Amino acid sequence: MKEKSRNSMNPSHHSIIPLFHFSGGHPVNPVIPSKNCCPCCGFTLLEVMVSMVLIATALLAIFRLQAQNLDIQSESQFMTVARLLAQERLSRIAGNPEEFSEGRSDGSFDQYYPEFRYTQEIRRTAANGNLYHVSVGIFDDEKRSLERSFSIETFMFKPQ
Repeated sequence: MKEKSRNSMNPSHHSIIPLFHFSGGHPVNPVIPSKNCCPCCGFTLLEVMVSMVLIATALLAIFRLQAQNLDIQSESQFMTVARLLAQERLSRIAGNPEEFSEGRSDGSFDQYYPEFRYTQEIRRTAANGNLYHVSVGIFDDEKRSLERSFSIETFMFKPQ
């Protein structure tokens, strides 16, 4: 039994990996690198700050493009709806003799598009007694800094 205890006391028989070893008088953990083991590891504060500025600039540009994309999409939607409403107004003028009266009038598209309003102007041309110049303007009634508008002009013959 004494021999077993002697062998168990002998450090050469144990496979213990030390958590810390000493290098230059300082304890060093082999898992966590220290300043002494690799001076080129990690990033300096200046490098981190420069990379953050680059990332912030890129994100700002992306967000600005997205906002511009939404503005363009809104303008495109307005132009599409305004063109259809102007054509609808011209069809009503051409198809309804009561609507085809000389002068200026205003109105809105109450039922389906309450945010849009129109102005129309019908005037006789000097060329022919039955030829009229018809102008229809569509306006966005939403409260914004710039009012959006669309206008269309054409010539029509008024049936007698």
